[in-house]
This record gives sequence, C-alpha cells and structure tokens, in this order.
Amino acid sequence: RENFLNIQNYVGNTTEVIPVIKADAYGHGSSAVALALKEFTKNYFAVACTEEAVELRKNHIDKNIMVLSRAGFGDIEDLYNYNLTPVVHDLSVLQSIIDFSKSKKYRFPIHIKFNTGMNRVGFDQLDLEKVIELCKKNKDYIDIVGVMSHFSSSESDPNRTTQQFNAFQEIIKSIKSYGIDPKYYHISNS
Repeated sequence: RENFLNIQNYVGNTTEVIPVIKADAYGHGSSAVALALKEFTKNYFAVACTEEAVELRKNHIDKNIMVLSRAGFGDIEDLYNYNLTPVVHDLSVLQSIIDFSKSKKYRFPIHIKFNTGMNRVGFDQLDLEKVIELCKKNKDYIDIVGVMSHFSSSESDPNRTTQQFNAFQEIIKSIKSYGIDPKYYHISNS
C-alpha cells in the first residue's frame, strides 16, 4: 500500500495509477495485493493473462481488470464472461473480438496497443488508419476505452524515450482526428 500511495502522490490525483499485479504479484499473492489496494485504486488493475484476471474475479475483485498479454481466440469467452478488458495488439484478435461481440450483441471495452519502439507487440503506426476504420465501422461492438504503448528503455535511454513519447503523441493526435477520444492514454514501463 505504501508503495502505491507514494506513486499516486508523486503523479498527483489527476493521473490514475493502474497497479500491475501479474505473476502472482511477484510472489506476494495477486488476490491479497488487489484486496489491499482495492480501496486506493480508482478504476483498474492490470494482469498479464486472462487466467490471472479470472483468479482475481473469483476472489471478489470487482474493479475493472485489464489483460495486458495478447488475448488468444480461446480467451474471448472468458474475457466476456468475467467482464475483463483486453489489450488488443493485432488485427486478427480485433476481428475475433468484433465477431464475438456481434454474436452476443455486446460492446466490448478494449485498450489498443501501438508499437512505438519496444518492438514486441502492438499495432504498427502504419496500421492506425486500418485499425480505427475497423473500430469505427463496428462502434456498436467495440468500445475503445484506452490507447497505450510501452517504453523500451526509459531508465537508460532518454533520447529513445523521447522518440517513443513523440510517436505516441502523434498516434493520439491521429486517433482524435478520427473523432475518437478514449478515456485513457497510457505509456510507461517498469
């Protein structure tokens, strides 16, 4: 709790800190950590995979839970059943979520991840128009609640971090030019 509150105090009350409690909270117990932080967390927890999120739900964590890792095609049913928010990294998963949402007549909340230089996962900036058009065309089935990226080396390469941040700002500007303005824009690293 003390670490979380120190971070929240450092960034201020207008910035929402999302605790990432993956890998069993690094041995501390994900559910125990989530329960300890529940009263301090404004809206979201984040986990690595769907299984971790389901475990939190089964332990009565009712805050929003963002699933950071690539949602697989088999995970979509669990994402839906447990009211989870996936981070979407590629067009095939985005299309699968749209197809699932249509079958359930459901508007799926998602965060969209763009690759600004980490080069692991995320939509390429060149795919931005395609992604946004697909989401706009299916706005009754997709709710873009967040757009995100991940710094590759902010602790050791300030020039690279600035390049990535500038690229992310351009992505935000482009998304807003399409008339889309999600609640969350986030870029960071651990």
